[in-house]
Amino acid sequence: MFATVLLVHVFLVVAGTSMSHGFAALVTNWASGINLGSSGLFTPDNEALAALLNEGVAAVLWLVIGALLTNLISRIALPLDQRRDWYRRHRQAVTRR
Repeated sequence: MFATVLLVHVFLVVAGTSMSHGFAALVTNWASGINLGSSGLFTPDNEALAALLNEGVAAVLWLVIGALLTNLISRIALPLDQRRDWYRRHRQAVTRR
């Protein structure tokens, strides 16, 4: 969800949306809170490119964090015999044919 907010903000900046609009201001406030400190990582002269690079890095990091947390939670929360069913089903289906 955080990556989606960041990507919507990048889209709004690249599209040249007025940041005084209510929705754009809301997304900008959210994006500034979840950008993982990457707001000044890249400093090109173009504002749209800076938003794309800085918030793109933060979005990718949020996707990696989400994948790692999903993996960790599924390893802890699922019973031992169900932990790896998501890829075993495919293999069993192939061998049954």
